[in-house]
Amino acid sequence: MTGFAALERQDLADLLAEVGPDAPTLCAGWRTSDLVSHLVLREGRPDAAAGIVAKPLAGWTKKVQDSARARIPYPELVERFRS
Repeated sequence: MTGFAALERQDLADLLAEVGPDAPTLCAGWRTSDLVSHLVLREGRPDAAAGIVAKPLAGWTKKVQDSARARIPYPELVERFRS
């Protein structure tokens, strides 16, 4: 990861931590908890991340993302994204 990308990641993680799990995002219908669980999933679960680009797998991706958001506390999701 480039230095700029690492700084951007830290800034986003700081902002996510500051605003909390229920802040709105620019993604229609998503809250910050949706966004951070999506980002963690995209990087840590390649089996589930496939649904981001392959529409037939979108249901699986949503299920895994919703599960992560439900069972992993928001601060931990933010820290997983940060690292």
